[in-house]
Amino acid sequence: MEDLHAAQYESGSLNYEITDTILEGRQCQNLKITCKVKDDVGIQSVQARVASDAAGFSQSVDYYGKYNPKTQVAEFNFPIKEFLPTANYYISGLFIEDFAGTNTSVWFSESPQHEPVKKIFIQTSNPDTVHAEIDLNRIYVYAEPTHPEAPDGETKVTVNFYARDNISGLGTCQYYFIDPQGIRHGNYY
Repeated sequence: MEDLHAAQYESGSLNYEITDTILEGRQCQNLKITCKVKDDVGIQSVQARVASDAAGFSQSVDYYGKYNPKTQVAEFNFPIKEFLPTANYYISGLFIEDFAGTNTSVWFSESPQHEPVKKIFIQTSNPDTVHAEIDLNRIYVYAEPTHPEAPDGETKVTVNFYARDNISGLGTCQYYFIDPQGIRHGNYY
């Protein structure tokens, strides 16, 4: 069966619902997002970009959802933990892939070229809007050749550093090295 049509978002079908839930043993809110989506071949995956307009805080997260082919409803459940900022939350993008591999992107904004943005105000109990800190005086780098008996330039590098966050805790850390040829090597944990 040839796929001649991209998946379609039903304009105006975006809905939000806030409920209380327990996640990892802690009380939090759940932002349930639903919308109607249809395709002639079938939907393989749906993804929503959740954003907030908190001052001084820039965050958007791509979040996979579930699709019900009988009701043609895509559903996303986005946990709003107590340390996220009190702000308006909204979908800025919707990404749909059908079984033929055809991708559809739907954008939500104030632009007349996009779907109208729909926001929901969410109050959180302990918003963390201060970025994590790293102690610049406590960064330690250790290096040793991986083949000391026949040095070939390959080096094992260990980096120890001290960082903290006052409310939500330290999340993913990312770092980069620049080798002698100027090539950047990065990693995260």
